Amino acid sequence: MYRSVAIYGEDVWQIDVNLAIVETKDEADSLSSNGVGRASFVTYLGRPALAIEVEGSLQHFYDSDIEITEISEKKQAVMGRPLDVSDPDQLAKVVESLESRDPAYIVEASDMVSSNLRLADFLARYGEGYQPDNIAYGSTPHTQETCRHVIGFIGFYKLRDISDPAIADHIAQCQRFNQLTKRFQVIHPGHTQFIAYCIDCGAKNDSKGNEAAFQDLLTKMGGFDASP
Repeated sequence: MYRSVAIYGEDVWQIDVNLAIVETKDEADSLSSNGVGRASFVTYLGRPALAIEVEGSLQHFYDSDIEITEISEKKQAVMGRPLDVSDPDQLAKVVESLESRDPAYIVEASDMVSSNLRLADFLARYGEGYQPDNIAYGSTPHTQETCRHVIGFIGFYKLRDISDPAIADHIAQCQRFNQLTKRFQVIHPGHTQFIAYCIDCGAKNDSKGNEAAFQDLLTKMGGFDASP
């Protein structure tokens, strides 16, 4: 099995989007290189997302579907201020650096570190509809060892970590619902569900442990009837 990955970039950040899990490397490479259009930062069904056209169909990818990294502060110090490619002199410097493989301007995988930013941060910084650059594509083997296991769902949103901030956000939404529904007719925000096996690789999850951790967080936040 292989994961098909589309890679987008903006400033010092890199956003790897896990498009799909398919049978062969050829399928994965073909999907990411030929079947993917531009991406846009959007809000979809109340959640920050990347909207991407995949094989003619608009799909939405959330924080749990992507991995965000950034150029390390050490490497940024070596590179200096970003070059403006609209300036002919600076563009010439970019071309010269690429041709000579100047190490000051070549970013290796080891120069990238995990980022604390989430899609909401990009929406706040760049605005609804902004399109980051599609800088690369590829595939990677998908096994139980490399899988970021799906441990549950909040509606359509995949949970991969019990510490995902989306869980606390959803509890707050449920608290708000329980307060509003006393006076108004409002739409229920859905339920959090933990699953026994990862849908992406079949690995067994600690569903009881995840449920217990969820209940602990719920208690700390005052329960579903508390004011958000």
